[in-house]
Amino acid sequence: MKKKSSKQSKVKFQKLPKSLIAAFLVAVGVIVVWTALVISGLKTYNPEDYDFNYVTLVNSITVDGGSVDKPVALSIFDPGCLTCAESYRNEKDSGFFEKYTMRFVPFVIRNADGSGRFRNSEIIIRYILAVEQLKSGFAVALIDRLFTGEHDGISYQVLFNDYYSHEEATATIEEWLLEFGLNDGAIVEVREVAGYPEITTKTEENYEIVKNELKVNEVPVLIYDGKMKTGLYTSQ
Repeated sequence: MKKKSSKQSKVKFQKLPKSLIAAFLVAVGVIVVWTALVISGLKTYNPEDYDFNYVTLVNSITVDGGSVDKPVALSIFDPGCLTCAESYRNEKDSGFFEKYTMRFVPFVIRNADGSGRFRNSEIIIRYILAVEQLKSGFAVALIDRLFTGEHDGISYQVLFNDYYSHEEATATIEEWLLEFGLNDGAIVEVREVAGYPEITTKTEENYEIVKNELKVNEVPVLIYDGKMKTGLYTSQ
């Protein structure tokens, strides 16, 4: 008798529709983001734990140079960032600056090739950090003029981002410093300090802390009351 050949049964797997696979991947992405947000929300952030190079708001400093007894808030910004400017105005208008010892941390948002996203951000930051060494309060005055001022109906921030060359940006900043009260000799000193390698080091240090310690990719970032808020600040 001939033996009947036995055939192995093959299990056929149906291909999942591409739309279903895409939906699954989106769901996984949402879960990952949600988990990161939950973990971030559970973490306590202390501004004093981060060794940033910052400038301090004048009303946060006493006459003898000490700090006013208020909780510290860190505001991380790029001078060219539109959302940073809007957050600054919201914080200022809501009275946030009066409640906290404000420390402003300049940060350059970078493209994939390492260049700055905004044309004149690095120049502005160099002058902000340089003039802060005079402890004059003019550094925050520069930020305030940039984020709240305008010329011929165009905001200064837009002018620096889209219109001013590097030379025009430098000249405008120095005109402001002269208007604020620095004399010609002091402005020459600030100009020299702005070109020092130490200023480059400070900007790099701020960048590394934001990317590697805070682990965020965009600004504005606001750290206060044990929490970190990213994105636009709106008054409560």
